[in-house]
Amino acid sequence: MSNGDLKGWNEEMTNNYFSIIENGTIRTDLLSTVENVLKNKKFIHYTVDCEDAAREQNRIGGAEPNWRYGGTYMLVNNNLQKQYKGPLLVENREKAMQIINNELDKGYPVMVGLSYNRGSFGNDENTNVLVGHFVNIVGRGIENNKNYYLYLDNYYSNDGLDLKRLYMQPNGTLIGTTDNGFIVTDVRNNIKYYH
Repeated sequence: MSNGDLKGWNEEMTNNYFSIIENGTIRTDLLSTVENVLKNKKFIHYTVDCEDAAREQNRIGGAEPNWRYGGTYMLVNNNLQKQYKGPLLVENREKAMQIINNELDKGYPVMVGLSYNRGSFGNDENTNVLVGHFVNIVGRGIENNKNYYLYLDNYYSNDGLDLKRLYMQPNGTLIGTTDNGFIVTDVRNNIKYYH
């Protein structure tokens, strides 16, 4: 690697990983398993707002995520952005994956925005109107030759033990397999650490 002394997930690793998954070959040496980084941490029960609950859950994991109108966009629909008078946004899936992998490698959760039904309309109050829900990515692994990311959902989980999976797609998106059809739209980088 060009940055041999650089710790963490870098652009070269991301590009290498994307080229590998496009060819259908999974390599465990590029993406090691990370168990649930929030294991044995207090679970925050959803009360009024999924974003607030996910943000507080992230804090319990030791990190402060970027605030409401910040983030790196994994999926946008600029036609919807125009329709709802939102700003035009630029996707950067490579950077989004770097953020997720670096934070997990350091042992921290990552707050992400999701759209329902694989990219349908979310909520026009969010900067990215595709965002309709927020969760925390807390781990990753490989199953049946597919890379997955574990997420904790403060709305759909009763005890914090019910982790769901988002599977990496050849186009670099992360899509869930539940009836909700979640797809990651925004990744909120952590801006402050508590331990």
